[in-house]
Amino acid sequence: MRAALDRAATLTSIEDSELASLYKRVDKDQTKEIKQLKRDLENEEGKRTEAESKVKEHENTVKALQTQLQRAGNTAPVAATGLTADDRKVFLEAMSDGANLLSCLEAIERLYRGRVVILESARASARKASKFNDPRKAFGLLATLCGNYYDALSRGQGDGAAREVFGKNAFSPKESETVETNKRAAKLRTFRYKEEDTPMMAHLKIGIKDSVAETFRCHFLWDPDDRVIVIGHCGKHLDFK
Repeated sequence: MRAALDRAATLTSIEDSELASLYKRVDKDQTKEIKQLKRDLENEEGKRTEAESKVKEHENTVKALQTQLQRAGNTAPVAATGLTADDRKVFLEAMSDGANLLSCLEAIERLYRGRVVILESARASARKASKFNDPRKAFGLLATLCGNYYDALSRGQGDGAAREVFGKNAFSPKESETVETNKRAAKLRTFRYKEEDTPMMAHLKIGIKDSVAETFRCHFLWDPDDRVIVIGHCGKHLDFK
């Protein structure tokens, strides 16, 4: 009888141990699943926020273009009725899913005739940066550059107006002292304009990574004599040393 009770007690102890182990495994699995669900939820929220941000950017681009295209005059952007069939084709290509920086430059050149000069160095850099993944965002910045920013410069306003036009992170009136005093870095930001080597330190910017796909820089200057914006570079982030 005693032996039977001992065996029963032993079996009960084993069962309790196995049950406890099972509880631990279930608890561990449940905790792991909960953490994964939280991560999935955070990722989805991140994707939604990113999508909302992109929608807002595209809406702002469209509004800026609509405003500019409604204007007329010798130095104003081309009016919508002044677009040729070829102009419209170039414009639509710049807005399509297959857009790249070069198609954006070509559209900007047509839309803002008389306001912008695009150097061959800018076209060459745009070709090399064909893998940049957000050309339409770059197009929006270029449209603002030749639109509201041009208007501000024409009124005699300085770089302070640019911050209002572009916001805090998309525009810089110059490079850092380290870049400007480094001979190689300064040379990379110097472009041939009017038969002269001309530094262009002011720039538009997207991203900070050392990545052609994620980072964009547009170096330019304002020519007050001809009243045009001159774009010397439109592509990857240039080396800083």
